[in-house]
Amino acid sequence: MALSIHAVAAAAAQAANESTNEAATEATIEAALRSSLASACDGDAPGLKRMATAINENAAALHHQPIRDGADIAGWSRSFFVRQLGIIGITWLAPGGTLANVQIDLRVSYDAHVLPVYSLLAGGDCEIVEGRRLYYRRDGRVDRLELLDRALVPTGAVTELNPGFPPPMKPRITAAPSVLP
Repeated sequence: MALSIHAVAAAAAQAANESTNEAATEATIEAALRSSLASACDGDAPGLKRMATAINENAAALHHQPIRDGADIAGWSRSFFVRQLGIIGITWLAPGGTLANVQIDLRVSYDAHVLPVYSLLAGGDCEIVEGRRLYYRRDGRVDRLELLDRALVPTGAVTELNPGFPPPMKPRITAAPSVLP
């Protein structure tokens, strides 16, 4: 059986003796992803602390790394810890000074693993191009990938990433094999 982000988030909240429900979790996730994108696309290149506050009131900055193209800075990568949600990673790429794309990822902690669960990609106009959601098995292995549209609504396209094998076949022998002299 696969674990959805809802199950992972619910397990994390339950472990912290907090309650949650799927609709609230989904709304919180979508709000954090959209806030992350809006903050990354803010024209005045927000500082880490201001960006964390814009993402979520429970967010704290973890990391900032410039992305270089030779001697030029072509973008940056930042990550934020959002309590009761996980780690949001933002990659902002603007080679030559023109924004090319922004990628937002959400990772959650589950059973001593940090698992990517959501990813969205926005173009240079900061409009969402696509989203993706990963589902996991209880053992932590990826089960399937679901594509999301620009509104972060499932498109119905799902790719099984760990398909099972068909059961072994039992050959039926209807005649005795011939033996060559």
